[in-house]
Amino acid sequence: MKKISVMILWSVAASLCALLSSCSSIFYAPNMQNVPLLQKKNETRINIAGSSGLQFGAFEMQGSHSFSDHIGGMFNFASGGTNDGYGFITHGTFAEAAAGYYHPMGKYFVAEAYGGLGFGGMKNEYGSIDNYSKAVTSDRLYNLT
Repeated sequence: MKKISVMILWSVAASLCALLSSCSSIFYAPNMQNVPLLQKKNETRINIAGSSGLQFGAFEMQGSHSFSDHIGGMFNFASGGTNDGYGFITHGTFAEAAAGYYHPMGKYFVAEAYGGLGFGGMKNEYGSIDNYSKAVTSDRLYNLT
């Protein structure tokens, strides 16, 4: 009986930590997932999106192109920021590019693997600038139906 009460206590504590320490919507806004789904040479896909809210606005553009029957490339660009109405302003931008291999598997499936680099930065009203770079990896198997 004591083991069960300890497990319940840890479960409640973990749940409270997860609920009370989530990311703020002002400082965290994930970008869309780039899913090329290329199937043949010279195929191009472009996605453009925007978002806005009470304190946040963003623009995003993604694209992919197949250079041959199995080699493709993709890029992502996003820019957005916050303005809380009281003078706190933050702005961030990033871009990433990747190249990879895709393989159509019959009529209904595509396997993909991409790798590349991304660069970006954030700046706030205090002049603090945070630049970063990251490795971009993506591997998937998709059902096209």
